[in-house]
Amino acid sequence: MRENVSWVRIPPPPYLFHSREKVTLMRPKMINTMIFGLGYIGLALYKYWKRQSKRLIVGTTTSQNKIKRLNDIHCSCLLIRGNDANTLRNALDATEEIVISVAPKKGASYESTYLETAKTFSSVLKQNRSLKHLVYLSSTSVYGEKFGKWAVEEEALNPQSKNAQILCETEKTYLQLNNQMRVSILRLGGIYGPERTHVSILNRLAKAPFAVNGNGFSNWAHQEDIIRSIDWILKKKLSGIYNICSDDHPLKKEFFDSISAKMNLPQIKWGLSTTNMRGGNVKVCNEKIKKTGFEFLHTCHGPLDWISFLN
Repeated sequence: MRENVSWVRIPPPPYLFHSREKVTLMRPKMINTMIFGLGYIGLALYKYWKRQSKRLIVGTTTSQNKIKRLNDIHCSCLLIRGNDANTLRNALDATEEIVISVAPKKGASYESTYLETAKTFSSVLKQNRSLKHLVYLSSTSVYGEKFGKWAVEEEALNPQSKNAQILCETEKTYLQLNNQMRVSILRLGGIYGPERTHVSILNRLAKAPFAVNGNGFSNWAHQEDIIRSIDWILKKKLSGIYNICSDDHPLKKEFFDSISAKMNLPQIKWGLSTTNMRGGNVKVCNEKIKKTGFEFLHTCHGPLDWISFLN
């Protein structure tokens, strides 16, 4: 005997558009995104987003030689310099989001790399109507000397070097655009990660005697956390300034000397100067971005870091 069966009408998934004639798959809208500068962070960010398949991504480089290498790994890339206003204007015509991740090449000045690029963007974007969000990767070195105290995003800056002063001016230039789009400034701690481990940094620093005594606090930012924070800022449509660095802040001398001991590597020859490596002794607070729900995956003492040293 056939059992009584109750049939329930299940509505179609929201991504299907129904008509009497056909069923059409509605693809989610792709976001036109530019990564201006495919360096250590920019290229890793490109690969991270390509796996998600939610963006139409284009990157940029200033090196003709790098174009072929990037094309070989199926990376869509444009050759644009930071002072090339016409090329930049055309490239940004349909761009909705941009991440500016630049660093000076050998022989290039901070002013030409950072400030002149920011001024070019400022000029070009006055007529742009497509860009909704600009993210600029800055540095915690803008805080300068804090004599070991905490630094938060809202306080006055005290840059100790000409380069840090240029980074401050660069931030101000981008922030002046916040009346026409969302602008986010991410102040990064010392960057490390795959192919840029603390061991490789130690080996570089140990090649010659160091002037400072290493008794300043360190502020590190892992490549993965930086990439995730950029993605988070854009997804949550957050504007303003955010510090990106891990929770722990060991003294530089204690930190690097412990690595030397554990890995049986040469120690850094520390000097007597109290001047910090990057111009100031400061502990950078990351509470602001954590209050938005973001979580850091890495600490500079974490086990994942030690595994990466051995690979």
